This record gives sequence, structure tokens and C-alpha cells, in this order.
Amino acid sequence: MVLLLLISAYARGMTSSREIERRCETDIAFRYLTGGERPDHDMAPPAMERGPRTKAGGTGAP
Repeated sequence: MVLLLLISAYARGMTSSREIERRCETDIAFRYLTGGERPDHDMAPPAMERGPRTKAGGTGAP
């Protein structure tokens, strides 16, 4: 659920976890992705902080 929610939010230009949390209450697409649940804004930052990974498991930095 969290991955789909973050992908949808990033596609719409949202990077704030609090904005994503608000959209889960008001936006029908976000409600659908969460199954009607209201995730807390603390659920997203760990996934957002990790960032993209390479095949070797690094952060992608040179």
C-alpha cells in the first residue's frame, strides 16, 4: 500500500508526507489506494529517506 501511495503522490508532484496524509482523507484516488484507511504521516518518511537503490544495494551515489 505504501509503495503505491508514494508512487502516486510523487507522480502528482507531492513530496510532503503531511500533504499525502491529507490527500488520503480528501482524494478519492488516494482513498482507493489505502483501502479507506488513513495512514499516519510518519509512515512515509522511512521509505522516502531510503531513496532509489542500485543492483549492488548502494544508494546510487558514485
